[in-house]
Amino acid sequence: MTQRVTRRTLLISLPAAGMTAALPAPGRAQGLGTPAQRLFLEWRAAIAQEQAAYDAGECDEVCAQLLKGRTALEDRLMDTPSQTPRDLLCKIAAYTNFGLFALPETIGQTQIWNEARALIGGA
Repeated sequence: MTQRVTRRTLLISLPAAGMTAALPAPGRAQGLGTPAQRLFLEWRAAIAQEQAAYDAGECDEVCAQLLKGRTALEDRLMDTPSQTPRDLLCKIAAYTNFGLFALPETIGQTQIWNEARALIGGA
């Protein structure tokens, strides 16, 4: 019998081990890092809180509110200019949930690749 893949089971399997070493750790002080890195730390806390709510069997209304808050953080992060390559990684990791989802054409792709070009010198 195959197990049905749900959002919950996908979230449990995160984060992708190879990418997390380059990203800010949740325990870092909030005063450190760039604005994008600080928002990324908030996003990590928000996704952990959302997962805890799912694990605890919270009602759909609570989970929906947590999802709405996390999504708002993702949008704020995407609107924050990348100052370093790490910022760009933070944005991609959060917006795609460590590769679980693709960057949407309407929001992420042009903006992300323009920032990447700027950070590596217009290559």
